[in-house]
Amino acid sequence: MTCSLKFKNNRTATVTTSGIAELPCHIVIIGTKGQIKVPNPMYVATKIETKDKVYDFPLPEPVIPANYPNSTGLKYEAMEVRKCLQNGRIESLTMPLKDSEMLAEIMDEIRRQLGVVYPDEDVI
Repeated sequence: MTCSLKFKNNRTATVTTSGIAELPCHIVIIGTKGQIKVPNPMYVATKIETKDKVYDFPLPEPVIPANYPNSTGLKYEAMEVRKCLQNGRIESLTMPLKDSEMLAEIMDEIRRQLGVVYPDEDVI
């Protein structure tokens, strides 16, 4: 499935995904000042590449074997939750609820346009 998203200020994004084909899992962001590449697997990236430089973000070594590549990076999400709770916050300043809700709304709209309905979806 390929989806074209339109944003304000004449910005667009094209997203391709498949539940059947094994596609590359990377991101390329192209703008007026150049491009940024986030290599596979982009959801737990350890580097970002630009025309001029490669930025590395090494992950901690796993304490126990992990099921998914680079999943030790999820440690940083857990640390953010801990930090928020210790500081009396119920929401992250890094990834606020409104951003999570926006992503869910975009995914819901894509599913709606494709005609995808999950069992018991109307219960929620």
